[in-house]
Amino acid sequence: MNEDWTAYWDYVGPKSRDEVDLDEESAKLYSEFLENQVPVTYDASQDGGSYLRLSDVLTQGQSYTLSEINQLLEGAIEFGEDFHYEITDTAYIDCGMDGDIEMLATVGASEFQLHMVIKNVDGSLKIRYSVDSWSRSYATFKYTGEIDDGGSGGATSHVFGTGFLDADCNYHFLDRTYEELIGEFGAQLSDKSELGLNENWLYFEERVTFAEDNPDNQSYYYFSIQDENSNPVKDDPSDPENPHVKLRQYYEAKDLQCATEEELEQMKDSKRKELGVSDEIYHYGEELQPK
Repeated sequence: MNEDWTAYWDYVGPKSRDEVDLDEESAKLYSEFLENQVPVTYDASQDGGSYLRLSDVLTQGQSYTLSEINQLLEGAIEFGEDFHYEITDTAYIDCGMDGDIEMLATVGASEFQLHMVIKNVDGSLKIRYSVDSWSRSYATFKYTGEIDDGGSGGATSHVFGTGFLDADCNYHFLDRTYEELIGEFGAQLSDKSELGLNENWLYFEERVTFAEDNPDNQSYYYFSIQDENSNPVKDDPSDPENPHVKLRQYYEAKDLQCATEEELEQMKDSKRKELGVSDEIYHYGEELQPK
């Protein structure tokens, strides 16, 4: 990791056991679950998995020990055969920043990891959310319950998104971005030369959606551009040759909605307020981000 980002991620990331103030009951339950002494009830608000999906092997409302979960993963999932799942990491987060600490328990085998958010609810443990990651995808949790996830469909195709777990660990989708290199398969513009764009630069189509179930709705396009030295090319309205403007005009002529990055940030801010995500959570640690 870039050293400039270390302080930021140390602050916003999940915490170790000795960095959180766990109540006695939760500390005991979390420890006993990891030691295979107490079960956890599958009570997920949502299954965010792609390859490893707890909803495929667990029954809502039923209880399981850690070893039973691992065995079910090994026996019933396409990527479970001949794998031995075991705890690879434990950390602690505060979803909704309400002071109640949840455990983030990760089990894994080979290149696959399954992340489970476990909460003490009135003296009983519940799995409230789960999501997987593997060598070509990631799921990054922040201490506040924010989840940033994404993956790669190849060298020129990527997807990444953001959601939040509230104080009850209910998942709220914010947005998702689909990135394609213009001129490659998947982008709306297959030949950048027809717009007179600099052939030595890289142009990325960024499609942002605010609709989780139907990403083709509420979609907006903007563009990331790099010059021949990999420096970002800003969207400068005073530049008569502004490539961002040329791209927006081309996409809008195809009835595709476009927006500037600034406009999209305003849309994201409006939606997170509708979701009930507080200023404290949304801007958590921003002051530590490298400028």
